[in-house]
Amino acid sequence: MASFRTFASRNASSLLERSTLSAPAITSLRFTPSLRTFAAAAMSTRRLLDEIKVDHDNIRDLLDRFKDAHKRKDENLCSAIVNTIIHEAAVHSDAEELSVY
Repeated sequence: MASFRTFASRNASSLLERSTLSAPAITSLRFTPSLRTFAAAAMSTRRLLDEIKVDHDNIRDLLDRFKDAHKRKDENLCSAIVNTIIHEAAVHSDAEELSVY
């Protein structure tokens, strides 16, 4: 089983590269919910909290990127980022609910 930390770190690294990618590329860089939920279920409480913080940082990064795209009036990029934020928030919420509550 791939560790969730490696999976999240890989995704966090790709977030840093997203500003140079086109809008379709952003929507293709998403977590896989089934892998994520399965890996989160086997984590210790400390590791789980660390992963939740990574997700929160990823969302903050996406929000910053949205603000930049909005200032540049790049509607396609804004739309792609918003769709990614919605998807990431939904997946995060499901994983957090299953693992924490």
